[in-house]
Amino acid sequence: EQAQRIDEICMRNNCRSVREAKDNAERNRLWEGRRGAFGAVARLAPNYLVNDCTVPRTKLPQALATVAGITKKYHFEHGNVFHAGDGNLHPLIFFDSRDQDQLKRVKKAGWEIMEACVDLGGTISGEHGIGIEKMDAMRLVFAEEDFEAQRCLKRAFDSDNRLNPGKVIPDATASANTDIVQAERPGFSPQGSGAVTVDEQELLEKIQEAISTQQPILPHGCGTYPDFGNLTDPRALSLHGNGMDEVIEYDPPNQVITVGAAKPLKTLQNELKANGQWLPLRPTISLQDHSIGGVVALAACGPERMAYGAPRDLLLGLRFISGKGSFVSTGGKVVKNVAGYDMTRLVTGSAGTLGFIIRATLRVAMIPESCMAVTVAGDLDTCATMATTLITSNHLPTFVVVTASGNGNISLQQENSDWHLHVGFEGFAETVMDQTSRVAEKCEAGGLRKVAIQDYDVYDGKFSQLFHHIDRQDFILRADLPLANIAEFVQSANSQLLQTHVMLDFGCGRILSGLEQVSDTDWSHLCARAERCGGHVLLEKAPVEFKQRHDVFGLKRSDWQVMHRVKGELDPHRVFAPGRLPVKV
Repeated sequence: EQAQRIDEICMRNNCRSVREAKDNAERNRLWEGRRGAFGAVARLAPNYLVNDCTVPRTKLPQALATVAGITKKYHFEHGNVFHAGDGNLHPLIFFDSRDQDQLKRVKKAGWEIMEACVDLGGTISGEHGIGIEKMDAMRLVFAEEDFEAQRCLKRAFDSDNRLNPGKVIPDATASANTDIVQAERPGFSPQGSGAVTVDEQELLEKIQEAISTQQPILPHGCGTYPDFGNLTDPRALSLHGNGMDEVIEYDPPNQVITVGAAKPLKTLQNELKANGQWLPLRPTISLQDHSIGGVVALAACGPERMAYGAPRDLLLGLRFISGKGSFVSTGGKVVKNVAGYDMTRLVTGSAGTLGFIIRATLRVAMIPESCMAVTVAGDLDTCATMATTLITSNHLPTFVVVTASGNGNISLQQENSDWHLHVGFEGFAETVMDQTSRVAEKCEAGGLRKVAIQDYDVYDGKFSQLFHHIDRQDFILRADLPLANIAEFVQSANSQLLQTHVMLDFGCGRILSGLEQVSDTDWSHLCARAERCGGHVLLEKAPVEFKQRHDVFGLKRSDWQVMHRVKGELDPHRVFAPGRLPVKV
């Protein structure tokens, strides 16, 4: 059904023919052109310069036309290999390196192609990365403040600069390549920086003042998760992203949107809905009430991560205010971008400890036609076995989750104690219907009892009621474990912890549970058991009295030292979000 839809869309958009492979032999013939492209170039010229730039998908025709004009200007022939699905183009310029004039001209042509792609909203490298050749071109997409943040990250991991020195990041004191003449590019602004708004400037000045007076800062979004982490400094000043809740740029055909960090997720979803799009995230706590900045800072997502990815997978670019009191931009607005260090992912999940997020560029998706879940019942072992079977099968579930059934506490000692296995599918209606019916049959054949096949809301998802129950508890426990060890961890936990408000996310290797009470003994047991199972636990929520005695991030780990080194480089005065990191080892 999907192939038929693709065929119809192509023919409506002036496609001349569609070739479909019927077997492996035909499939290989269709791939022959791509596989032989670079080898064929050797029959046309002694050498070729391969470019690696990315532009928004809809700008590909313009980019290819520009490439043709540039290569003609420098008297070269060229060929094109490109990824139409993600805008990554690889123009091949044919030349002879024995001719010094050609060598000089081909480098200029390559440089102009990078400039042209950046001007179209793209970047200088989609997949090959930056080494020496393109290092000066980094100035096309980043400002000096951005480089300084990347240098800080480099120092955190390699304080003696022993690993591949002189690569990726241009030196602040070195003169730029003579072929780079930014002064001749009117209105030049490194990609991602854009115009600073009045609200952003005011926030920057407040943070600079706080840094100068050593005033601790607590970034504050919609206030949905104020108590995350360990005890905070009582002197901490809550700072809001007032005014930074607008859509800055929205490109529906390329499925990319840039928004202020104070934008509520719920509001963003409503605005995306007009174009049949959404941000495929359903946070487990507060659901759609988070701000976008909060979603990013907490890496907030639910079991849908199995299919759509986490916030870090949806983020294309960020702007934040660093602990040195400067604007830092990272990433861009194209789906393939390996220019410089991936600080976008670094900031995601940092809980406000590395800076104040002020805007985010995100990849959005089309709203699925159908959302449907199969629910079956049985004992924990049978549910866990079936969950593993489905995850490793050729089915494509959006989530695979086990929950406690009923309203009372679960007893592992009772053989018939029920658990519910939920398997969700989202996408084309025909696909979803087919998958749910086949999975239901497979579960029943595996000894589970079918409870229901139900539609659910795309925004709140299948588990919104359970999440609300968890959110109301005094403690919220999260365990991250290898998939195969989830049932083992649950079975070894104290029976009083196995309450109704528990979700075993087999698709992502995560357990979430709302608890009325966690004793010191309980916490020690959970931490030790998680470590033996190859994972770790943390308390996403806990009373102040408990935090006074315990680190909510669990047992100390050596990687915490790296976290604190990164913190010390990007926030040397340690003003941002005190208490939201594990205790320093």
